[in-house]
Amino acid sequence: MNNHKKAEDISSSMCIMPWIGLATDASGGIRPCCWMESITPDKFMGDPKDYATSDYLKEKKQQFLNGQYPLSCHRCMNDDKKGMQSKRVRENREWTHNGGDWSSLETQELTMIDLRLSNICNLGCVMCGPKSSSFIFKETEKNQEHSPIHNWRQFNNVKNLNLFNPYTDDQIDEIIDIIGPHARIYCTGGEPSLVKKTTKLLEVLLDKGYNETVTLQFNSNFQTLNQKWFDLLEHFKGDMLPSIDGVNETAEYIRYPCDWNLVDTNIRKFIEQCGKTWTIKVMPTVSSVSIFGLKNMYDWWYNDIRTKYPIVHEAIKNKDREKAMRVQVNNRLITPNFFDIRNLPDNAKDRARDHIEYILQNYSKYFQIGNESKYLTDIKKQLDLEPLVDSKLIVENLDKFDKIRNNSWRKSLPELAEFFNE
Repeated sequence: MNNHKKAEDISSSMCIMPWIGLATDASGGIRPCCWMESITPDKFMGDPKDYATSDYLKEKKQQFLNGQYPLSCHRCMNDDKKGMQSKRVRENREWTHNGGDWSSLETQELTMIDLRLSNICNLGCVMCGPKSSSFIFKETEKNQEHSPIHNWRQFNNVKNLNLFNPYTDDQIDEIIDIIGPHARIYCTGGEPSLVKKTTKLLEVLLDKGYNETVTLQFNSNFQTLNQKWFDLLEHFKGDMLPSIDGVNETAEYIRYPCDWNLVDTNIRKFIEQCGKTWTIKVMPTVSSVSIFGLKNMYDWWYNDIRTKYPIVHEAIKNKDREKAMRVQVNNRLITPNFFDIRNLPDNAKDRARDHIEYILQNYSKYFQIGNESKYLTDIKKQLDLEPLVDSKLIVENLDKFDKIRNNSWRKSLPELAEFFNE
């Protein structure tokens, strides 16, 4: 087998995802990758069993072979232009690391399955939207144009879609049938612990004996402890990616209306029950509302969790990739654009850079993969970009959240508030 050929030998934009990826979405349809535009007619809307041989997928493959980026892949294209770690680059590297052969693309099967089977969710995260959160959908439906602008706009685009059940039972069965014994399966939502079809997936995989061979990746906000879900996950191996953007009042504001103490307790229970076969990578979305909470999150994870749980401590100490317990900040918010950190005031950007340096100085000794420092450097690169919109839009939309939620971002996010004194 010739493993020396690289993606760049095929084309400058080459991406493995059309050959290995199947991504669902609460808005329906199938596309190769979750970073591709989702609310668009440019996706496969037929039966899942026909996706692999569809004209839609053939077109996407040819575009990458020709060195083009499909229009729906603008997110990776922009990151590639900036020299950042795009999902395209990460997935190419992961596939190659696991033995993928760029000379044998025609024999590849769909092994990266991204499942977003419903928008059911118990939280209304400020950077999310109605498509991915039933909580926000209902909140926006009730408050209409008084809602933050990104929620109001998205609501109008998705209000006639069946976000709660975007796929029929037959379509779900077809998707599950596509999953092979060595697939990597990523589940998010909505909140996957609340989606019954996600539980069905785990039960079917367990019945097939695939629990010993597939790799699972799950996002969860850990607001609810679904014990049946934990009990099923205990039979598998994988990466648990807690969706947390801060601790204490920062967490409770950004991922409203979460209870931080409950989230913290449930994460600890998961570590105790499933930590022998699951890694835990805390996955914040870096935005203007979360950037000043990152330092406290690193403090919580490396000074508290690492100290109290030997399995976490040993994984970090030994840099064990199979037990890679860490905070991973490769998710930089791009939309809604006013929450992008590039739009912060200059003095806020300076403070944010200081926070990143604090993390690098205090916690880089625990980093387990080379890209951990690169992810943090990418945050600074994002801060260096010219603003796209006026920073006043940050205040305007947070004020809208506060009005409909009877909340106060200035009290919950005091460091951010320093830079917007009235």
